[in-house]
Parts: sequence; C-alpha cells; structure tokens
Amino acid sequence: MDIHKQAAADVARIDNPLERAAKAHELVTSLFEASGEASRVRREAIEELTRTSGMTNTEVGKRLGLTRSRVSQLLSSGPSPERALLSHDGGAVTIALGSKVQEVGGSPSDMISRDATEAYEVVRDALDSYGVKSAKEIVPAPGLVQLNRDRLIVMGSPKVLPTVGEILGSDPNVAFGEDDQGRHLIEKRSGTIHRSPQDDGATSDYAYIGRLPRPDGAGSFLYLAGIHAAGTHGAARYLVDNAPELHKQVKDKLFSLIIRADYESRERTISNTKAVSSVFIR
Repeated sequence: MDIHKQAAADVARIDNPLERAAKAHELVTSLFEASGEASRVRREAIEELTRTSGMTNTEVGKRLGLTRSRVSQLLSSGPSPERALLSHDGGAVTIALGSKVQEVGGSPSDMISRDATEAYEVVRDALDSYGVKSAKEIVPAPGLVQLNRDRLIVMGSPKVLPTVGEILGSDPNVAFGEDDQGRHLIEKRSGTIHRSPQDDGATSDYAYIGRLPRPDGAGSFLYLAGIHAAGTHGAARYLVDNAPELHKQVKDKLFSLIIRADYESRERTISNTKAVSSVFIR
C-alpha cells in the first residue's frame, strides 16, 4: 500500500466523526496541493525535454507511456512552470511592504507610497492568475521584517528595511550605494554604477530584483527595490512580464539583476522596463 492510501486508511479508522472529517479534509487539501505542484514540475520537465533535448512530443510520450496528444495537452494545462518564481510550491504568498512614518491627522502613521501600492497590486494580480493566494503585510518602522518565512516577497528600500539591507550585503554581484551624488546601484565585479535618471528630473529609475537567502539558512525570499519608489513599481512589472524566461534561467537558485523602468510622469504608470545588467546567478 502506498503512503497516500495508507494515510487515507489511517484517517478512516478514526472513531470520532468530527475528527475524522477534519483529518480527511486536511489530507485532501494536502494531496490537492501536492498534485498541483507535481503537475507543474511535470510540465516544466516536458518543456525542458522538447526545448533543450530536441525531443518531439511523440518521443516524450513513448518514454512516459503517453500518447502524443496527451503530451500536447499536458504542455498547455496545469500550473505554469514560472509560478515557482513567486511561489515554489503554489502555497499562499506574503507580500511585505516597507513603510515610512508620516503625520496623519496629527498622529504618526505607517504609510506606503502609491508606487509601492501599485507594485503590490501587480504581483498580487499575477499570483491570482496562477491560482495562488496572497496576503499584504505593511512593515512598520523601523522596518524589522521577519524574513524566516516560506513564500515571502519583500518590497522596499533597504533604508526603510534595514534587516533586508544586512542580507543584501551578502550579494556578491549587486549592491545599493550612496555618495554625494545620491543613492545608486552598483555592479560589484565591473564597478558599473547606475544612477537614477529621476534625480535629474527624468521619468526613469533603476531597481534591484533578486532572490536572497533567509537569515536562518532554511530558504530564500524574493526582494524588489528601486532607488526610488517608481523603481520598485517597475521591478514588479518587469518580474511579472518576464517571469517565464527569468524562471528558465534561475530555477530555484539565488540571483540578482538591475532593471530600468520608464514611467509616465502624470499617471505614474510604467511604460517600459528592461534589464540593464546580466542575470547574476549564485
């Protein structure tokens, strides 16, 4: 008897019907989530076989004991492989946003910018499209966000999120810097500095996108941060728009890159995003 049938048999032997129903519900939910993730991994593997190994759907089908039409069906159904970029197993994601203290009605309040709100909405909508639940978390000053959690996406400057800033220091490829000309992003190995055009009145900004290690060493989290808030919005847009290709490159590895985001000055909508550095993979 396999482990799933054994688990169902164990639940069936519970005398109390309420407890039996609760345990059965837990088991069904667990199996459903595991089935969805297995389907995603299968689709990703088949795509890799046809893309990199040059195998046809018919050849893949023969190896897996499936028909060509069934292989074609699997490639167009089930969770998209790039979903793992935002949620490695399809479980609910927490989106944590750094905030600043501002006076509202004479009292201090933790506030986030319109750009940060729109960045959150971009990622939330993408998660919705993948069938993944999400929750927004406003991180109050002084920005001590809890990083030792599964399926965590953090947005906001390392200045308002100092705990992230400490982890960011471990990135050997990209860093935030500051000098008498202002804050900027640096490609460490080449020494290339990216200064925000916004500082000179242009409607563009640069941003960091990366997967960083958790402090407890038991996983990682996704981090998006612009030099200014508009850059964070652009980072979210770039991540979502380029998720399929980015996931193919990085899979589950730590990575980082710098992107440029152009925006409309009045509406503050993102008009264009592009990578301005390599995708650095660790």
